[in-house]
Amino acid sequence: MQKKIYFIFQKDHPLKNSKFKINSITIKTKIQYKDILHLPKKILDSINISRNSQLNSVNSLFQHPILNTTPIKTMNNYLNTITPFQTPSPPKNLPIIHHKPKEDITLQSIHRLQAKKSLNSSLSFSDSLPIHKIIGDAEFISVSNSLSPARPLTNLQFNLTDNKKITSRGFANFFNHIKQFTQLRTLSLNFTWCMQITNQDLKLLAHTLKTLTNLQTIDLNFHRCPNIRDEGLSFLSKSLKRLLSLRSITLDFGSCPEITDRGIQALGKNLRRLSHLQTLNLAFNDCRTITHSGFAGLGKNIQDLGLLNNLSLDFSCIQMNDAGFKNLGKSFRKLTKLQYLDLNFSWCFEVRDRGLKFLSDGIKNLNSLRNLKLNFDLCDKITSEGFKNLAISLSNLNLCQNLELIFSQCVQISHKSFSILGKSLENMKYLHSLNLDFNHCSLIKDEALSNLGQGLESLSLLKNLALNFQACSKITDFGVIGLAGGLDKLKALRNLNILLGGCSEISDKGVNIMAENLETLSLLKKIYLNFSKCQRVTDEGMMRVAKGVRKLNMQEICLGIDQSGVSERGLKSLRSESLSFKVVA
Repeated sequence: MQKKIYFIFQKDHPLKNSKFKINSITIKTKIQYKDILHLPKKILDSINISRNSQLNSVNSLFQHPILNTTPIKTMNNYLNTITPFQTPSPPKNLPIIHHKPKEDITLQSIHRLQAKKSLNSSLSFSDSLPIHKIIGDAEFISVSNSLSPARPLTNLQFNLTDNKKITSRGFANFFNHIKQFTQLRTLSLNFTWCMQITNQDLKLLAHTLKTLTNLQTIDLNFHRCPNIRDEGLSFLSKSLKRLLSLRSITLDFGSCPEITDRGIQALGKNLRRLSHLQTLNLAFNDCRTITHSGFAGLGKNIQDLGLLNNLSLDFSCIQMNDAGFKNLGKSFRKLTKLQYLDLNFSWCFEVRDRGLKFLSDGIKNLNSLRNLKLNFDLCDKITSEGFKNLAISLSNLNLCQNLELIFSQCVQISHKSFSILGKSLENMKYLHSLNLDFNHCSLIKDEALSNLGQGLESLSLLKNLALNFQACSKITDFGVIGLAGGLDKLKALRNLNILLGGCSEISDKGVNIMAENLETLSLLKKIYLNFSKCQRVTDEGMMRVAKGVRKLNMQEICLGIDQSGVSERGLKSLRSESLSFKVVA
């Protein structure tokens, strides 16, 4: 298989305007329009990005080919992540049926679609059908009226993202027709950015849900619907408690600024009645009036969901503090069947060590856990003591297969707690994927990487590894060498992502040792090494990596460098190695 090497240069790198052909670009982290003005005109001409556009990806790389292709018309079409792995999501109970896009969406085309699907038990107006933005009440009512009660419909999915034309009249008609399908098992409605939706619309939806007693899976997305308040959420949650057949609930009320603690507490009280619930996904991120009080009420009621095996909570709300975690930690002691746990508390600036300890004391009881993802990005009051408690709790998760810990920009976390983390990893022998993000934790030193290297030695089943220690400026060659000592034991490794950009004390010496150890990983397919702003990593180090990985059957190799690293001469040398690679601006 042909090998590919990507080189990522800073925008002021002298090679930016070199004679070498630029046939792709890679955009990393959050990039706005103003950040790409330095790119060559032929690249800018091929990308249609408005001045208000923004690419949201924290750990991903995006690739946009510009040669031998039709110019990309929309941003969504050109984003193509090459992130080596992602933490698995909870399994879906039923498949989603997609349809080919229609160039001209009219009432006639909608009816033709209905006719083709008249014998199916599933109906899906999903992202692939571009009707959601342009239809109004007339079209929506026509779709609703065409739904026949004689049809054995069990799966109904509608995506109306960013629709501004449908009013309460259209929604009322739609909800009224859904009542006829008493055999529905799965209902998925996406109203993201439908800013016209109000509490009255949720009340009508709640009345409809009461009649759908056979529902097993429900997914409702009201992200960025600013007119929804506590009253609407209360209507909805009261109707859910009547659906005793429910096994999976997904609710997204992110960025709904009028929802307060009162609405969250009402939701918790009603959910506790669903004792057979197995999957619960709740998103209330950026609801700035939600505090620890509301979350504490929700956490207390979750303990009654004894059959829960998938739990995802996104409460990245700036008013959250330690008190909100106490009840959640206690609830974990009773959720013995939990296998998937995803908690997002990024940007919760008031969360401290005490709150993380409450959480850790609960996590250590989840012996059945297979997947764990914790996000405390920018919780800068958490220190090494708090992370130490979490590291201790991980030692009990012997069956865990996927672990993701994000503590980026938690500037008070140092290397001191990593010895315990390394020992806990030794007990997690079934790990398949490991992602640790501690970028901009400037107190971290070499000992952290050395302890991680020791912990990695026992992970013989590990296939995906991502480590982000960018801007940890106290890390030197000794830390890289210590980490490399554990890498060569990972014989099952497929994907490797190591970000050490901004660690200015790293030199060719550490890179050479790492490259030597990587040569033994015969199953490695994709690798990304970032040494940007590492002034002491030169042509020699990059050549050593290139020669080492040439021995492997690689699919993709990405090397991140900047103006102080590889020179134009070094790039020519890499070309002489007969490796197929792309220069990335």
